[in-house]
Amino acid sequence: MFIRFREMTAQRYGDGKRECVGKCKDRPRYYPRYGLGMQVKGRTLLEGCPMKPLCPLVHKRHRLEVSIVETRREDGKVKQKHVASLGSIADDTIEARGIFWQECEARLARLANRLGPDLDRLREAIAGRIPPPTDADRALLTAWEWDRLEGMWDGHAQGKARESSRWNELAKQIRREATEAEAMTLRAKKLRGKPGAYDPLNWLLGLTLAATAMGRPANYDENKKQLEDEISALER
Repeated sequence: MFIRFREMTAQRYGDGKRECVGKCKDRPRYYPRYGLGMQVKGRTLLEGCPMKPLCPLVHKRHRLEVSIVETRREDGKVKQKHVASLGSIADDTIEARGIFWQECEARLARLANRLGPDLDRLREAIAGRIPPPTDADRALLTAWEWDRLEGMWDGHAQGKARESSRWNELAKQIRREATEAEAMTLRAKKLRGKPGAYDPLNWLLGLTLAATAMGRPANYDENKKQLEDEISALER
């Protein structure tokens, strides 16, 4: 028995940016229309690449597959028989090697009776290509995980602080607008029934409501000042 390492490359399958060939943009497709329970012909594209075969990935996915192969001779010819797959690894990081060896040891333990004295030799062959994490590597990985955890909590706290600051500023603005609205209510009561007062008050109210709904148009301040000047002139 021996360990076989095979480097595999996935050019089309998997997540990631694709080298779009540009043939799917204007191609009619069938897609489910929500709520009607029927298939409707249209040009709306579903999420993902609709081409068959899929457009190739910009960044190909590489992985190393590890398996146990047994050789035997039949009719004077050497033939190979696949015994078991021990997993695959996509990169050489400590985390990836730790996950691989955790799965690999579990599979080797299930094959211990069949492998017999070859078990240690096969394990050494795998370790020569994919080194198992050492105690120093595990300590480094643990420190990195704690740094990541602390960084995420710190980022969450800073985000909440910024959100709180924005809400405080928004609350101050709303209180200012409420004070202005109360003042305009008193002015409208004083000008009630006065000729020429209704239109500027009505226009100012519409402008204020539109500014609240639309997020303060660019000409809001200029038009507001003009209407307030008209109202002030009526108050004299």
